[in-house]
Amino acid sequence: MEHASHADRKRGARRRGPGHTIKSAAQELDVSPRKVREWIADGTIEPVEFGKLIRIPTAQIEKVRGIFA
Repeated sequence: MEHASHADRKRGARRRGPGHTIKSAAQELDVSPRKVREWIADGTIEPVEFGKLIRIPTAQIEKVRGIFA
């Protein structure tokens, strides 16, 4: 049985933060990650930042769906 290294477990924990990554938000909204970054820059989406880590709350995804539905 293989065990994950300490570094792998640490990286995995960072990726599983609350909310969506830019990539997963883009997939949910059927747009490019670049478009999600544009919406963050113009204030359409309000991300939550943990240092360099950016997460997009599910409520923000629903907000954008409502605007562009």
